Amino acid sequence: MKHILFLFFLVAGTFSLHAQNDRFPLVANSNCNNIDGKPWRSCGLATLYSTGKFLCSVKTESANQQGFSGAVLFTFYSEDGKPVLTIETPAYTVKGKASTLVPFSEMLDKKLVQHIFRFEAKGIRSSNTKTIKKLLPEGEKLMKAAATAKK
Repeated sequence: MKHILFLFFLVAGTFSLHAQNDRFPLVANSNCNNIDGKPWRSCGLATLYSTGKFLCSVKTESANQQGFSGAVLFTFYSEDGKPVLTIETPAYTVKGKASTLVPFSEMLDKKLVQHIFRFEAKGIRSSNTKTIKKLLPEGEKLMKAAATAKK
């Protein structure tokens, strides 16, 4: 009985510590809508942690005999709703009526992460084989301000 109570307080304490940790982790809806009105989808439930760790499971599927290659485009926004960063996952291909589920992870700069308040996912057609990260103009401003403040 003592062990069960100890375990309960340990787990409960962990949840309360997480609850006090800012707004993280941030989670984006997987957004599994069809792409361009076609029977194709590429989506993924994703989580961003305060450490900069970004994790996602990318599901790519085709509901007809024509396969396709798809990726997920994530857009990250500042507190005032301005986009600061995009990440496009590599494209994953399915042939015919099929689906695949692939883990995806990326590490973001903690200085930028502190300015991210939400993000969203969008499935796209893509044949790109690499991860594409783009720091947008607003993100560049935030990173320059962070670098200047350190000096």
